[in-house]
Amino acid sequence: MLTCSAVLFDLDGVLVDSTPAVERVWRGWAAEHGLDPDFVMQWSHGRRSIETIRRVAPAMDAPKENLKVERREIEDLEGVHAIEGAADLLAAMPPGHWTVVTSATRELADAINAASPADAMVFLTNELGRPFTARGFSKWFVKQCERAGLQLSAHGLRKAACRRLAEAGCSANEIAAISGHASLREVERYTKAADQARLARNAMARTRTATSSV
Repeated sequence: MLTCSAVLFDLDGVLVDSTPAVERVWRGWAAEHGLDPDFVMQWSHGRRSIETIRRVAPAMDAPKENLKVERREIEDLEGVHAIEGAADLLAAMPPGHWTVVTSATRELADAINAASPADAMVFLTNELGRPFTARGFSKWFVKQCERAGLQLSAHGLRKAACRRLAEAGCSANEIAAISGHASLREVERYTKAADQARLARNAMARTRTATSSV
């Protein structure tokens, strides 16, 4: 049984499902720029929108296009809803022992929350009320873990998650969809290590089988 002092939830895909709206926005954006919608959709989930744009259209002005995509996601909220059981889960948790962490901007997160109301949803921001930078969140995360008596880092947890996913047989693309890696090169380190370990176990098992049959 897993025990912990606090829980960090992602927003979209964990507490809220905005899949229909996200797909409409990305497919529309792809068609507008003459890109293959299916190819764009492969890279649209599990990562920041600006990373998706840089991956599928490296020649475009990513920050400019990112603002367009975000604005469309804010304006198109049809079908966005709270995931079944999410509100009950949050209501059952002790106050102050959970929060929401997301790469979405405050405006987009507020729009998603408004479209999928739940009594206890919050959005994690820095002391200025703005989205965390990657470095700022990393420092904040370590500090909160220290307060809970844990020696953890966001980077370390991400690496551990990638390793466990690889050991479970996930492909590099599947792992990247969760970890948010923009390049598969780093992720493939985990899959290669997991493959090597599996091959070694299989080889030793065959050796034992061959030895026992002699």
